[in-house]
Amino acid sequence: MNQDFFPLDGLYIKQPDQNINVFIFDKAPKLKSKDLENGISRFGGRWRSPSYLHAYYLSACILLKEGNRENYLDDIGLPLFYLQRHTTELLIKRLLSWFYDIDDFDKSILSKGQKDRLTDCHKLRKLYDDIQNSANILCFEKPPEELNELVTLLEAYEKTDATWSRYSKTTYGDEHLPKEVAVPIKKIQSIIKMVISKTLYKDGLEVTYETALYDAWLSLAKKNGHAG
Repeated sequence: MNQDFFPLDGLYIKQPDQNINVFIFDKAPKLKSKDLENGISRFGGRWRSPSYLHAYYLSACILLKEGNRENYLDDIGLPLFYLQRHTTELLIKRLLSWFYDIDDFDKSILSKGQKDRLTDCHKLRKLYDDIQNSANILCFEKPPEELNELVTLLEAYEKTDATWSRYSKTTYGDEHLPKEVAVPIKKIQSIIKMVISKTLYKDGLEVTYETALYDAWLSLAKKNGHAG
């Protein structure tokens, strides 16, 4: 496919071998070269709105790879853990958004308090429990067990609050790291990769957890005149 092809102004089609998760569309080849030379990161706008989930996941993958290659695992542990836990939070909230959209179309039986946590809450276990509750009430299968394993593993280190990997002290002024911790960042990344593979929607015939949510939403959207 011609890299310069763009059916609409400013829209460039990506090559088959390019990463398609963070951005759906590419940018002009000349602009890519210029941005690389000048150290510019360009995103947003009509055609290149980024997937925050995939952006954080990709960043975690790259940081772990480079940290391992350069023997900097101790040095990058905190920011890598934050990228991993935020990837997990975004994934959970993505699934919750499907449940809430389905509920709004259909029964509207999930509580407002639970739905408010989508934007107000950052506690992984509480948000995961909201998935379990939504799946049970709306008659969906439970999410892959690896997601529960991931939340449990992250919480084993983030014992104080959601700021553990971002600030040296809690909101109450207590030290987050009074003692040394050994965080299995490679294991965490491996589980995240597995969860994403089993959970997020994929093109083609491969069925994931999100597939059922999307199909249910699409059926209700069509029924309510919100999709063709």
